[in-house]
Amino acid sequence: MWAVKTSQGIILHDTSFDYSVQEAVDKGFPKVGLDPAQIKYVIVAHAHTDHYLGARYLQQKYQPHVIMSEADWNVIAKDDTPAEFKPEKDMVATDGMKLTLGDTTLTLYITPGHTPGTITTLFPLTDKGQKHLGVLWGGTAVPQMRGYSDDGSESIRLYNASAKRMKEITAKDGADVLLSSHTNYDKTLDMINAIRFRNPGDPHPFVSKDAVQRWFTIASECTAAQMLWKTHTSTSK
Repeated sequence: MWAVKTSQGIILHDTSFDYSVQEAVDKGFPKVGLDPAQIKYVIVAHAHTDHYLGARYLQQKYQPHVIMSEADWNVIAKDDTPAEFKPEKDMVATDGMKLTLGDTTLTLYITPGHTPGTITTLFPLTDKGQKHLGVLWGGTAVPQMRGYSDDGSESIRLYNASAKRMKEITAKDGADVLLSSHTNYDKTLDMINAIRFRNPGDPHPFVSKDAVQRWFTIASECTAAQMLWKTHTSTSK
């Protein structure tokens, strides 16, 4: 999960599991100077349990609005998770939706592939007075069959189209910070550690327009290769 601090409260991106959300939020937030009671919105990037199972607890304790795409609200409604663990349906994200809290505005894009309604978010950042633009790619791995009715081909095709689209959007908007919904994919912990040793004038470990563009290039090229492989294997049977 990632927390975006604004002048009027916190926007939380993803919630982890039901068994870890208390440790991460109730106990973890105060350690970094955040008040969990200030969570006003929760964006759930996609309808997998490691991202949404903590949402119900947060709804009940702090009463934030929970935001998902319509497609992924529908995935949750139909999955086999017991009803008492699912968040109550709340706000529906739409493509290009602006979410403003205090002095901060996030932009949400529907980027299907990892799930039918995965959300990728753009958000403003500031480092030592310099403005940056972050992007949180909502779902990393493919193929994903949950929410799809085929062998994964549809999720790969949609993922490819979403990656190409976000490459164009982030290039146009100048996004220069990439965050992953799974921190083992982008060496997040290494970069956080590197901040501790950052000297005055050194670049920020998270800031790189090139890294953002390379991420989406790799995502689109790998899924293009998967589509070709699936086409080849299906026609050669």
